[in-house]
Parts: sequence; C-alpha cells; structure tokens
Amino acid sequence: MNIPEHVTIIMDGNGRWAKQRGQERLYGHKEGVESVRACTELAVEKGIRYLSVFAFSEENWDRPVEEIEGLMQLMLKAITMETPTFQKNGVRFRVIGDFSRLSQKLRDEIDECMKLTDWGEVIMPHVELHISDKCNLNCKGCTHFSPLFEEIGANFEQKIGDIRQLKKIFSNIFRVDILGGEPLLNPELKKYVVTLREELPHSFIQIYTNGILIPKLSADVLKAIHDYNIAISISEYFPTHKMIDEIVCCLNQYHIRYRIAEYNSKQLFNKPISTSAKSKYPQKCISDGCITVSNGMISRCPTLMYINKFNEVFHQDLPTDGIYCISDYADGEELLKDMKKIVPL
Repeated sequence: MNIPEHVTIIMDGNGRWAKQRGQERLYGHKEGVESVRACTELAVEKGIRYLSVFAFSEENWDRPVEEIEGLMQLMLKAITMETPTFQKNGVRFRVIGDFSRLSQKLRDEIDECMKLTDWGEVIMPHVELHISDKCNLNCKGCTHFSPLFEEIGANFEQKIGDIRQLKKIFSNIFRVDILGGEPLLNPELKKYVVTLREELPHSFIQIYTNGILIPKLSADVLKAIHDYNIAISISEYFPTHKMIDEIVCCLNQYHIRYRIAEYNSKQLFNKPISTSAKSKYPQKCISDGCITVSNGMISRCPTLMYINKFNEVFHQDLPTDGIYCISDYADGEELLKDMKKIVPL
C-alpha cells in the first residue's frame, strides 16, 4: 500500500453531529479532538510525514460567544495535554495562519509547544548505544550473543564520539537507548548518563536492563539517573521477576521513571535465526530497524555489529553487509536512506 506523504483533515460538522444525537455543539467538538488524536497516532504509526488540521477558520469567529470560548478552552487543554506526547513520538507541532485574535494564554501555550517540539529538519529517530558486551544472565540464544563475551568491551570516548559524529549531520537525535549486554555492569554508567544528557539535552534517553543490578547501584548513580532525567526500561526475565518488588522499591525511592516489559512479552521478540535453507524458522533479522552505533560504525540493527564475533566462535560466514562508517556521511538524510536498505542477514 502506498502511504501518502501529506494528509489534510478539515474539521467540519462536529456541531451538527452532536445536535443529531441530542447533545450540545461543544460535545461534538470534544469528540472531534479525540478523532484528531487518533489520526495523529495513526499518522505516526504509518510514517505519514505531514498532517495538517484545519481547526478554526475566519468565519468561525461569527459563531456564538459561548461556543467560541468553549473551542478556545478545548484547544488550550488539548495542546497542553498533548505536548509531552508530541515530544515522546517526535511530532513537530506548527500553527499556520493568523492567531493574533486568540487569547494571550492560548498563544503562549502554542509558542511553548512549538518550541518544545522543534527538532529541526534532519532528525535521527533513535539510536542504540551498547555500553557492555557482557551480561550477568548469559541466556542461551541471546540476540546480542552476550555469552560469547568475557569483557564489557566498551570504550567511553569512542562511544560518546559516535554520538558527537551523529550530531554533526543531524539537527537532533530523538531517542537514545543505552543497553548491552547488561549496561549496569559498566563501571562508568554515571559518566555515560551525565555526558549523554549534556550532549543531548532534549532527547529521550533510557537504559534497557534486566533490572537485577538496580538495588546494588550506588546512591550516587541512582541520583544521577534521576537528576539527569534518564528513564529505565526493565526486561522482566525470570530472575528479575523473583525480585521485582525490591527493584521497583529502589526506583521509587529515587523517583526514577521506569517501565516493565513483562516476562511473556519477551517471546514476541525472541525468534530463532537459522543458517539452514531448510529450516522451519524464517530467515529474518529479529532486530530489524534498531539503528546501532559502535566504534565509528553504524548499522540498521545490533545483530550486524555482533555477527563478526558469532562467525569467529562458531566458524560461520554469515554476511556482514550493511555496516557503514559514520564519518563517510556529510548528510543525515543519506545515512537514513542507507539505514532502510535491506541487508543480506
């Protein structure tokens, strides 16, 4: 199916719709806001680049004063409530037209939303930064091949250097995922937290962890995670599940934002990779689309970055095509195009 680049919505008939159902016109406008929210979520999901909404025309000023005031309050509430969602999903909010007749409070809220969602023209949607090859679980079938590594293997200057290289060709990096292996094994975790936030003051940054080491982190590290506005995403493996209350208590104590991916949800992600043409398993990269940087290189999925180690240990020759040098790019758009190319793996 061809996805359009630009979709326009004309908000018309909300009042009539409400009247037909025995409701006040403002009820229809409230339902219209919900419809726009649903359309915006769908546009993000489907990759529609531009969504224009005609919300209030010059002729609408001729409506009853009570209805206009109700519409203005709806706009104010909607913009205030949706701004964090826009930020989280990389939506750039713009108001086109003459809004000089709007209230000062509404104009201020519009200006604030536009400022907070101004990511620039060339945005890196998300990038993974692996700060530990090693893991404390060493699960069989680990998608990052962590049992093959005995060392953490992360060089701080190289890792941060990769982010700085990306900053040269992108107006912003929307989201950064810190992971591994198990990232909490890295003794320089606090240094990563502080430096990444200083380099990327507006990005959404989160640490992906199995959570087991959280209660063992020093107060200094936990405080830094909170103070530098870093979120925690916990993958609930069975050992995590047994101590989840202790983990949650620790995070709440330091007022750290977190989410828990329940144990069963991991099965949606963990699918075997087969090297046999006759296998019943699909030959498909399970980490497709998780852009990863490492030592000056970048690929569309973390599996590619680890495949050399896999080949070395198991004497395989799986293809490594699709790993690119960040410094070869002067244009972020060109890099993003290469990140969408299908790779043999």
